[in-house]
Amino acid sequence: MLPARIYVNLRRRLGTIDPYLYGQFIEQMFDVVDGGIFDESSPLADESGFRRDTVAALRDLGATVLRWPGGNFASTYHWQDGVGPRDRRPRRVDPTWSQNSPVLPFLEISNRFGTDEFLELCRRIGAAPYLNVNAGTAGLMDALHWLEYCNYGGRSALADQRRANGRQAPWAVPFWGIGNEVYGNWQAGHMDAAAYGEQLRQFARFMKHVDPTIKILGVGHAQDALWNETVLARAGSVIDYLTIHLYAGSEHLLGEPDYYPCVASPIALGERVAAVAAQIAAARRRYGWMHRIGISVDEWSLRHWTPPGVGPYPDWAADNPRTVMDALFGAGMLHVFQRHPQAVTMACYMFTVNRHGALLARPQGVVKTPLFHVLRLYRRAFAGGARPGQDGTGATEAVVEPGGTAEAVDTYVVCDSQAVAPRLGRNRVLGPVVEMPYVDASAAHDAAAGMLTLAVINRHEREHAIVDVAVLEGSAAGEAERFQLASDDPLAANTPEAPERVVVTETRESWTGRLDLPPHSVTVHHVPCRAGGP
Repeated sequence: MLPARIYVNLRRRLGTIDPYLYGQFIEQMFDVVDGGIFDESSPLADESGFRRDTVAALRDLGATVLRWPGGNFASTYHWQDGVGPRDRRPRRVDPTWSQNSPVLPFLEISNRFGTDEFLELCRRIGAAPYLNVNAGTAGLMDALHWLEYCNYGGRSALADQRRANGRQAPWAVPFWGIGNEVYGNWQAGHMDAAAYGEQLRQFARFMKHVDPTIKILGVGHAQDALWNETVLARAGSVIDYLTIHLYAGSEHLLGEPDYYPCVASPIALGERVAAVAAQIAAARRRYGWMHRIGISVDEWSLRHWTPPGVGPYPDWAADNPRTVMDALFGAGMLHVFQRHPQAVTMACYMFTVNRHGALLARPQGVVKTPLFHVLRLYRRAFAGGARPGQDGTGATEAVVEPGGTAEAVDTYVVCDSQAVAPRLGRNRVLGPVVEMPYVDASAAHDAAAGMLTLAVINRHEREHAIVDVAVLEGSAAGEAERFQLASDDPLAANTPEAPERVVVTETRESWTGRLDLPPHSVTVHHVPCRAGGP
């Protein structure tokens, strides 16, 4: 047994948790969209081409924001290819992914899933849409025209084109990202920070002339402080978010015992989040900006490296399901974001469907992975449930409003730990050593509802954790709800043959302040709790 103690201090309020932390990302590549979400040839699809089972699962997941079309794909995507009658849309060869590997066949894009299909998907699942504009091979006018097509309510050729395509009211897309990873030489339109900062400033300024309500996301870097400083100096006055991407990797499919490196990687990635948050805060002080610039972690994931020949890329095999280990990684990442609520105000897991997907869409049906269950659990535990649709089908407009009532509160864990070197980024190498406590916790208090939400990860691979919880500056008592994801195997996965091998169990129990947590498990408690004390 592993003894541990958690101190939850209700007076040390970290800030209101933003619902947009619980977002998702889909890229127009491989079977993430075509064949996963949208498949006109499938018997599981509706008359519009959407797979009913996938859409229902996405609605159940409750993603608060959905990013599309990329990713790297965005840097060569021209939105005009994906609007209008589907049979007239051009079929294209994607240059971004087709050229990255000599063994990869050309990736052909049908464009039958385009802007209106994506925005309809967001409407159906209740997610706020986030469009990533092409800042690589297209210019400012292309972005302005896309914005006008989507958001303009007056009479113009592009607004009329949208109406002719079946959408009378503006889509009111709130989030617009300018480029993707433009700091990298793998990106079409790669440029240095000074050039990108000037481009970003122009895009943001003129796009907000068309629609002043939108939020602009500029490309940041999780490790390059000079990149961030330069971009902020040139465009920080006109942007709303700085984006970063956070990845870890695993070689467990290659025979490496990577359990601890995987579940410890959020600790190292959290250090990068804190560093970028400090940079933004320093820039706001230096330049006197009054507006908030949040961090959007609009790509985060754990990649499973696979043997050669298994998939088109060494880490992107289709049959590469997310496991219990991935669920612990996902919970750990959400703890990082929730501990920085003033800084991290959006996050999107990559990808939602297939490849690294929280969902696996197979010809015979969709599978909800252990990671799906954890993402769904945290979405509902910390950001509230999804509002039902108004048309009787479960379809909704973008219903999530920024800001909620649950405030993150400080937690302090005392327990044994071990030194671990995680695999960070995309290069498979072991990173700097971090000290990994076996128990990790994140908490939020909703004063209006009188409820404490406490999430606890037991990272130990073999030992139960016996955890005593002390609530400071308040009291917790009464009947508690417990939601737990656990399994006898940290590499357990759900499959079409065993779709419910790993699920979240729900129980009610009297709160005693002592928790018995199985090894490699994630547990969330809702506990009646009142703040008080001197």
